Amino acid sequence: MSSELELLKQCITELEAENAELRKENTEIHDLRFKLTVSNAEVAELKRRNAETLKSNAEYNERRDAENAKLKARIEELEKNKEDSSAENVRRDVEIAEIKAEVVKLRDNNEESKQLTSRQSDVTSKEMISGYNENTIDEIESQSSVSSNTINLVSNVYEMTDVSDHALVSSDKSSEEKETVAFLNEEHKKRISEEIRQRNREKKFSEKTNRV
Repeated sequence: MSSELELLKQCITELEAENAELRKENTEIHDLRFKLTVSNAEVAELKRRNAETLKSNAEYNERRDAENAKLKARIEELEKNKEDSSAENVRRDVEIAEIKAEVVKLRDNNEESKQLTSRQSDVTSKEMISGYNENTIDEIESQSSVSSNTINLVSNVYEMTDVSDHALVSSDKSSEEKETVAFLNEEHKKRISEEIRQRNREKKFSEKTNRV
């Protein structure tokens, strides 16, 4: 009987030890479950943050792509403007060169006109004093310059010539002869001016035709 009691006590002791061990394991399981719950919450938070980060990155990439597209378009526009500006500069340089060449040409024409006007003045003065020889008038017309400035120069020469001629013939010629001389002088100036204008127009037309 006593041996059975001892055996029961031993069994009880073993059961209590097992029970204590089970409680300990149960406590550990509870702790693990709690930790797992916390871990799940942390995982959910991490997932949420990750989703927000991905969304922010997507928005940032979208803005960046839009800005890059604008910058690319701006660069292309600047490059096009640069090309247009270069072409415009070349065209302007060509125009400036043409203008300079035209100025030089006009200067040369003016010099020729001055020389021609000087010769015309000498010839005209002599012929007007002698009664305006018709052959001399034809010679002056054939030598007329195409420069537009020659018109004013010739007019000035004739104005000066008129004064000297009238002074020379006033004492020797009658009023009728003076009127004839003045009429011939005026008609001659008109013919010279018209001839110069006509040749100037023909020259400009020829230059435009050559350019085309």
